[in-house]
Amino acid sequence: MPYADERSEGKEGMILNMKIIGITGSSGSGKSSVCKIIKKIRRAEIIDADEIAKELQDNKTTYYEKIVETFGKDILLDNGYINRKKLANIIFSNLVEKEKLDKLTFKYVVEEIKNRIELLKKQDSNYIVVDAPTLIEAGMLDMFDIIIVVKSKENNKIDRICKRDGITIKEAQKRLASQKSDEFYEAYANFVISNDDEDIENKAKEILESIERENN
Repeated sequence: MPYADERSEGKEGMILNMKIIGITGSSGSGKSSVCKIIKKIRRAEIIDADEIAKELQDNKTTYYEKIVETFGKDILLDNGYINRKKLANIIFSNLVEKEKLDKLTFKYVVEEIKNRIELLKKQDSNYIVVDAPTLIEAGMLDMFDIIIVVKSKENNKIDRICKRDGITIKEAQKRLASQKSDEFYEAYANFVISNDDEDIENKAKEILESIERENN
């Protein structure tokens, strides 16, 4: 892929040859690690769907209001913010409740992701990378040029989830049980990274080089 000064701009200022990559996979697989690696070795802008969801909740947007309307004020902390741990306990214990939250997320968070992609298309970057665990389920596939799936052994996922969220092994297992399998994600992948014992930085670099060869 040519560097920015070798590229031309298309309609509305979009940098031609810029690729939009979706990174997906189940919780604890290491998606954020892969995003950080891509940002380190290439000019890339990262959009984190989970972070956007938190921002929309904390800024008390329509997304926040709909969550409170759906799950009740019992999920709120004394300061009015959503108690995310309590909400997580609800949705990961009941598939119907999870589907309710997913429906809201697919509407409001996906809309914000689309807005941010449009803004970032005009930036001097090789890639826009979207870290979104449910991009397939949310019907986002058409938004991306490339889908990279990150997978990992279950014990490694559980260990990462426990350390990241400060929850028990049993709670982590419950979260994984409510999500799709690695095989589900792999069916939609252009590339797969196994985040266990292999060098994921070299693997990510190989994938980017493959994309760039195809693009030249």
